[in-house]
Amino acid sequence: MTTRDAGDRTVVFSVLYPGLDDAVVRDYVASMVNQTDTEFDWLMIRDRCGEEQSQHFPASVEWIDVKTPRSFGKIREQGISFAVARGYDYIVFCDVDDYYSSNRVKLSKAYLKHNDFVFSELQIVNRKKELLCSDFISGLGANPAPSDLRDILDHNYIGLSHSAVRLSALAGLEVPDSLEVVDWWLFSVLLIHKHAGRLMREVKTFYRQNERNYVGAFNLLDQERLQHGISVKLNHYSSLLEHCRRIGDHTFVEILSRKYEEMVILSEKTADEDFASRYVAVVNANFRKVYRGWWSEIIPLDRWALLEASVA
Repeated sequence: MTTRDAGDRTVVFSVLYPGLDDAVVRDYVASMVNQTDTEFDWLMIRDRCGEEQSQHFPASVEWIDVKTPRSFGKIREQGISFAVARGYDYIVFCDVDDYYSSNRVKLSKAYLKHNDFVFSELQIVNRKKELLCSDFISGLGANPAPSDLRDILDHNYIGLSHSAVRLSALAGLEVPDSLEVVDWWLFSVLLIHKHAGRLMREVKTFYRQNERNYVGAFNLLDQERLQHGISVKLNHYSSLLEHCRRIGDHTFVEILSRKYEEMVILSEKTADEDFASRYVAVVNANFRKVYRGWWSEIIPLDRWALLEASVA
């Protein structure tokens, strides 16, 4: 890898995993090769996959091989630890099944001079690269300058596909093995530690989806998604609670304890199939009002009751 100027040494990081189509990998590689700012190093982790698709990447890419099963979070932690140890200033996260506007690296560097983390707009595309939804993040009404955990307490809109972080903010980070949703946890921890972010509206991530896993705006709730969402939130809040107790942040311990208890109560209540069916019907009838990003449709019972009353 080459040596960059001090102050903005940047590494682009992603993971190659089994099952990706060659065309998808080539789209990702082309979008990074064609960046207007090519002053970055490129780190890839091969997660238990062969070297065939590695041939699509430039020879300058540095590879780390993971041979044994590791969690999604631990693999990302390995990449972050590598970048910290190498003394990089910024890390640009990517997903290999997405592709990016040519200004991603240039503007990530520029924004990170004044922000701890940044994230781009999402252009939702299907497998044929047809645009399904433009400027998804702005359409959510999300805070473009999150600076407090409460900005993403009930939902998330910042993912590892479309974000970049000042590495000094990630030094010493240990990702819990049990995490289901790493990105939500990571940016929550950054906000707990009073790091602030910024939306880069000019930068576009082409977020490749299909009808089944579309980020939520087209997917109404069903009982399977409900139970999975409850599980995600229980895991998320308990992991953040443990972190806040360890660092002695009593304000967020109280807030997160309340959020965790809300999900415990919801889990118990929706164990009754008839009630779960009612819950799903009310949420879906108010989906446009409820949906503000990943996991936002999993709402506590008090809010659900207000929605039910309005439907009645």
